Amino acid sequence: MNTRYQNLAQYFPSIRKEEQIRKEIEENLELSVIFDSWRKDQQEDFLSICSGAKGVKMLYDSFFKEICAYIFYSLRQRTFVEYVAEFHIHSG
Repeated sequence: MNTRYQNLAQYFPSIRKEEQIRKEIEENLELSVIFDSWRKDQQEDFLSICSGAKGVKMLYDSFFKEICAYIFYSLRQRTFVEYVAEFHIHSG
């Protein structure tokens, strides 16, 4: 068993091995059609992400870059954090 998988699966039991994911796809005709329509590299990326072997760099998304550009948008970031965390941030 892959050590990385073993460690992640210990904390996140919903993470499955690539073989388990592939089997589930093969058992469902609709999923098989979609999966088979992808290029080989896309299939491998999908399986790697779903199995926890590869992460998704969500913080590099342009949405987060805009919100988290504190130097330029400190009020926007503070407002966003206050909304998400449901508490007021006092500026010093």
